[in-house]
Amino acid sequence: MSERVERVKLESPCVQICQLDERSGWCIGCGRSGVEIAGWLGFDDAARRKVMSILPTRMELLAELAGDEFETESQMTTDMVSISCPYCAERFDVIIDPSVSEQSYIEDCFVCCRPITLSVRVDADDVSVDARAENDA
Repeated sequence: MSERVERVKLESPCVQICQLDERSGWCIGCGRSGVEIAGWLGFDDAARRKVMSILPTRMELLAELAGDEFETESQMTTDMVSISCPYCAERFDVIIDPSVSEQSYIEDCFVCCRPITLSVRVDADDVSVDARAENDA
């Protein structure tokens, strides 16, 4: 007996040019990091939308890098930070918007799916993230 399978179209920024820029770590075709590319199918819609929203800026930065318009690599910003889930202790990456100096939001663990309150502080040279169980925040 065959089972009917419904096909779901998954939005992807991939343009079939898959090469990571050595300086930024982003794909020169779509702007995603290696971690984002590898985890794309496992990301929920909100995580994929979050990545998609920062790709135009990354692509502009990649174009500038290709034209050697950056004076130093220190002008590159960090947008992925590894955290440990306060519930299951699993480590995973979260996307951080470095243009906002202080931010707080809830992100679900990619492993146990429980809500984590993230408090983020972005300084000139550092990004710090405090991850707490939602009821401990």
